[in-house]
Amino acid sequence: METDTAYVYVVGEKEEPDGPVKIGFTNRPLTTSGRANLGAGNPRTLEVVDSIPVPRAEVKWREWLTHQHLRTIRDCHVRGEWFRVRDVQTQVGGWESFLDRAYDGNLPGCKPWRLGGDECHLTSMSRLTTGMPRQFDATCSCGKTVTGEKGKALESVQELFATEHLNLSKSDCRVKELRKRPPMVTQK
Repeated sequence: METDTAYVYVVGEKEEPDGPVKIGFTNRPLTTSGRANLGAGNPRTLEVVDSIPVPRAEVKWREWLTHQHLRTIRDCHVRGEWFRVRDVQTQVGGWESFLDRAYDGNLPGCKPWRLGGDECHLTSMSRLTTGMPRQFDATCSCGKTVTGEKGKALESVQELFATEHLNLSKSDCRVKELRKRPPMVTQK
């Protein structure tokens, strides 16, 4: 039975309690050492450090924006969804506060991500469907909502928002950045 609640989670390696953590999302509560295949490709034992409930329609956006904000903190991004942030979460009062502040772009050393300008910018995205094909909409600070076609990824709908609502060209560096994969950084 599906609910309207999903979860942004933090997992880490048991063998390395001060090491990097993976920040992701799931549609089911994480009550044990993780969901099925959570440790695929990782020879170490992973444990759930924390998770917070969020509306299912917002979970993909919340995870994506959290990653964007964390990537702006110097030496924080390790690879993919893995970040070196245990010291930061201690500074801000624990994992729940950390996840909320990471989503808001309000962490020490963080530069908030924004698509658009002061008067008109992307403020939220929601998934409109629970099954496949996925469908997202993007909401602007001015109140305008741009709805993507069914089957389009979150980044594709951001691009549509940028070109149709913000009148940016596909060649604009802000639009190109939406499709760019973050650089792979090797773990120190």
